[in-house]
Amino acid sequence: MRTYIFIISTVLIALHANIANAESLQIVSAQNEPLCSFEIETADTPQAIEKGLMYRKHLAENSGMWFDLSIIPPHQPIAFWMKNTLIPLDILFIDEHNVIVDIKNNAQPQDTSLIFPIKRPTYALEINAGKATVCNITIGDVIHK
Repeated sequence: MRTYIFIISTVLIALHANIANAESLQIVSAQNEPLCSFEIETADTPQAIEKGLMYRKHLAENSGMWFDLSIIPPHQPIAFWMKNTLIPLDILFIDEHNVIVDIKNNAQPQDTSLIFPIKRPTYALEINAGKATVCNITIGDVIHK
């Protein structure tokens, strides 16, 4: 019985830690008009960036994952793929000024094709597929964290 209580407590602590680490961001148009807000998790280690949203069966409607790609050496190319990713995603690629420089819409689950941005990003944001269209997010829009 004690083992089960420990496991449940550990899981609840881990879930609370993820919620506590959640951060809000807002996307605004180039004209500074609000478009959408998201609660995000941050991937800022090589291991977290590599795992991303793999193995998750659901992503809440206004949630996403923010990738800090500035830790990747400049000589190393940046590409995403959907291997072991179970939900379709839109991927926003963002420069060092938090401006969206590329958008890949509707990346499909389990697709192992490499997804390259048109310009080397400093950050990326993964959100549910179709959300970029629903929110009218376009290249040139700005992220406020």
